[in-house]
Amino acid sequence: MNISHKPQVEKCKGHYMKIDHSPPRDVNPDLEDSTKVSMRRVGNYYKRSVEEELDPPIPRYWMENLTMNVVEAFLR
Repeated sequence: MNISHKPQVEKCKGHYMKIDHSPPRDVNPDLEDSTKVSMRRVGNYYKRSVEEELDPPIPRYWMENLTMNVVEAFLR
């Protein structure tokens, strides 16, 4: 019995499987100063929100145990 398979479809550039199997990229991209400021600002908001809203109030703990509930609490 011969089973024919459909040909594989070329995945778009941003497809998650293509990203997962691609060679590693530079982890230190050359960012604009304004982007770095924005990233620092979001980081500070995250730390403040964890310290005020979550128990235990330890930002590193919540980064290691990140769940959608933590993300939702931060965004609120």
